[in-house]
Amino acid sequence: MKNSIILAISIFINIVTISFAEEPGYNKEKITMYYLYDYQTIVNKTSWVGSEHRGSGNEHVLQKIGWGIKYFPKQWVFLDINQKTLATYEKIGEISDVNNLKWDSGIQELNSYTLTVNYLHKLKNNLNYYIGCGRVLNKFEFKPFSLNGRSAAIDLRITNWIIHAGVEYKITERCVFGLSVNYEESVSLRMVDDINRIFQYDYSSPYYLEPSISFEF
Repeated sequence: MKNSIILAISIFINIVTISFAEEPGYNKEKITMYYLYDYQTIVNKTSWVGSEHRGSGNEHVLQKIGWGIKYFPKQWVFLDINQKTLATYEKIGEISDVNNLKWDSGIQELNSYTLTVNYLHKLKNNLNYYIGCGRVLNKFEFKPFSLNGRSAAIDLRITNWIIHAGVEYKITERCVFGLSVNYEESVSLRMVDDINRIFQYDYSSPYYLEPSISFEF
């Protein structure tokens, strides 16, 4: 069974390689720089009870902006690396104590770094689609007990898998509009601050859209 899968993959790669090799520019390297925006709905259905506090999460939106570079060693495959930064300051939940005092929890800062390997296929002269997968490093700075800056922040890094598919339309010879649908692996986080207060966060986003504008060199 394993050998059959390997053989099927090899045949597929050979067919794709031969079909692209017949096209002009197959061996031409190129680099594309692009700017992007993504709109990510986080479910965050979590709740917890500590010794003196209880908390709950709520659904919220993470809007990120950033830039990236695509490197094409061949016409049909490319490496994609990008960096995104949180554009808005989001409330993600609420915590209360035994005296019913309440605090808003939020994300003060989020920087994401993504590396993917992608396969691209031409649909028409100016229209392509692509699929790919890779890894994402997310660097969070949480404010569990206040959004106004009075509480200590919790810094956390997580690495998870991402898969995506998208289309790109060539507006001009060097300008391309793209739109992808991304899926990131869900991660449940449980943290304790410097005075042993518990905080939880479910980084769970089924799918999110990511439009971009690219410039080829």
